Amino acid sequence: MKKILPAMLLSVFLLSAMTVPILSQDELTVGVSVGDWFLYEGTIVKYEADEDVPFPPSIYVTFLEKINESDWERLTVTDVFQTTITYESVTHYKDGTEETQTFNEDITSWPLVGPITVMAIGANLTVGDEALPPLMLLDWPALTIKETIDMEYEDMTRETNYCEWNTTEAGVNTFQLYFDKATGILVKYMNNITSGVVQEGNVTWESVYELVDSSVWVIPEFPTGTVMLLIFVAITVCVEVYRRKRLKGHTG
Repeated sequence: MKKILPAMLLSVFLLSAMTVPILSQDELTVGVSVGDWFLYEGTIVKYEADEDVPFPPSIYVTFLEKINESDWERLTVTDVFQTTITYESVTHYKDGTEETQTFNEDITSWPLVGPITVMAIGANLTVGDEALPPLMLLDWPALTIKETIDMEYEDMTRETNYCEWNTTEAGVNTFQLYFDKATGILVKYMNNITSGVVQEGNVTWESVYELVDSSVWVIPEFPTGTVMLLIFVAITVCVEVYRRKRLKGHTG
């Protein structure tokens, strides 16, 4: 199965975008901190193209080459300044090599130029809130919280904000994005690109991309029976020592 890189998400549809922040910086909260890391894996679950379309097709060449060659990507937060998050991206390739890059995201607006990434939105947004404004240059709709659902992560459940985004840029594109409510970080991304027109013909693909590990959601292990017994013994000894000291003081 082929993998997908988060730093490339949505970038294949846009060379530049003009936008304005949706809210003042005081109204959106960054929910991640320096040192937090997030490990992602993704898969291209479907790929179809016209007979004359080479792989990868012209406008998706960099994107799909990376998909073919990559295995996973780990994002580490290296800086947070107001509403801008700086990430270090480490991409692990199937041949064992790794590539490190750095990029920034402002959770209030889209970048003016360059690839589009949506790795985080504001923390603790609620249904109906705009996570990101419309892409004015291309007349794309705002990214709005449609509903809040519970997502399971092994032995824990976390509230997750769900967004659905439909565009007609470079074909009919449907995006489904899930963001952890407390941190705002992306936890799952699905897209369905139908009849994306490239120079050589039509291309259709579907991909799924999701968080598989994180430093933020490590659940502390509860003490085992042996550890609990040692703790109980230690507390009992302390209480007994304290009690004897008090008794000795009274008898003296």
